[in-house]
Amino acid sequence: MLSIFERRLLAFFQNRHGPNRVGYFGSLQLCADMIKILFKEDWIPKFSKKFIFVLSPIISFISLLFVIPIIPFIPNHPIIKLNIGILFFLMMAGLSVYAILFAGWSSNNKYALLGAIRASAQTLSYEVFLGLSLMGVVAKAGSFSIIDIINNQKEIWNVIPQFFGFLSFFIAGLAVCHRHPFDQPESEQELADGYHIEYSGMKFGLFFIGEYISIVTISSLITVIFFGGYFGFGEPKILFMKFKKIIIGFFVQIRSIWMIFINIFSKSETKLYPEEKVYLPPRYRGRIILTRNLNGDERCVACNLCAVVCPVDCISLQKSEKIGGRWYPKFFRVNFSRCIFCGLCEEACPTAAIQLTSDFELSDFKRYNLVYEKEDLLISGPGKYPDYNFYNFSGALINGKKTEIMMNAAALALVM
Repeated sequence: MLSIFERRLLAFFQNRHGPNRVGYFGSLQLCADMIKILFKEDWIPKFSKKFIFVLSPIISFISLLFVIPIIPFIPNHPIIKLNIGILFFLMMAGLSVYAILFAGWSSNNKYALLGAIRASAQTLSYEVFLGLSLMGVVAKAGSFSIIDIINNQKEIWNVIPQFFGFLSFFIAGLAVCHRHPFDQPESEQELADGYHIEYSGMKFGLFFIGEYISIVTISSLITVIFFGGYFGFGEPKILFMKFKKIIIGFFVQIRSIWMIFINIFSKSETKLYPEEKVYLPPRYRGRIILTRNLNGDERCVACNLCAVVCPVDCISLQKSEKIGGRWYPKFFRVNFSRCIFCGLCEEACPTAAIQLTSDFELSDFKRYNLVYEKEDLLISGPGKYPDYNFYNFSGALINGKKTEIMMNAAALALVM
């Protein structure tokens, strides 16, 4: 739910719609994402160090996950009671650096290696401040045990006397979790997504889950070390969960909270498609269709002008002749994987047989399915020009004059 909460919140800040397709209000979007990741190809680069490549996401996943059992969620009853809980947390946080370095080095990719160097340098730098910010709390409690630190906050929470320590821990925690503005190791525009560029499938999923586990771990530690843990006003366990949710909210908000003041008074321009149809101008050019006259005859006379003017050669046809002498296309084929929807074929067609509709975004998993035959292109009506019939106009009398007179007049005009 943390991922859904973050994405919906960021969408609200950025004046757009968040996930809203899978489940009610997008509640099952995370399940859909995990299923997609699970069934993706679990690919390993040919020249990578395979054992280290596989081991890196596992280390990233378990490094801060092992810290959660030493955090007491109810009074004096952690899953594992450890007298050196703070040191254990710092040790496991340092272990995540090896996962990053191993991931970048074992991928045998220069972008991944540069991202790993950035990430490890940043994590090591801020881990120093992460440890130093806790020394005041440890000195005040006289113990490295998290339970002793919580019990020392019966009278006053550590956030008040150790406010600058809390601030340092919070900022260093953002850096350890690689949240904005400390997400430079990923550098999507510079390093093509950073140290896990070569990872796919569940290996990438472990990095993804590990990032959110680190957020939960850091948030929980801030709650128990600086906000009294299960001590507070009212029911202790309920209070603990409230503060944990508040601090987690800060972690997921901090990456785009600066955008609030940019977009808070602006109008949302995002439209839900296909519920809200996109406005298409009258001259918009879309998918090609072949039309018929009102009597059901095909309008196309196989003049081949459309195939001649097509700049990408996506139209092909073959002329045939009916018993009455009229031409028609024996086959008419359009390759929509090549079509650029320029509309030149519609402009060149003398019979208004070719018309472009508002259909667009043609896609398919197989390229040959985008090759449309005449049966796929023909519609049952006349389209945009219902009263037009080529054979009612071509060769007919014009203004009461005979065709021979008009031809003589045209020849005389050419001579002059």
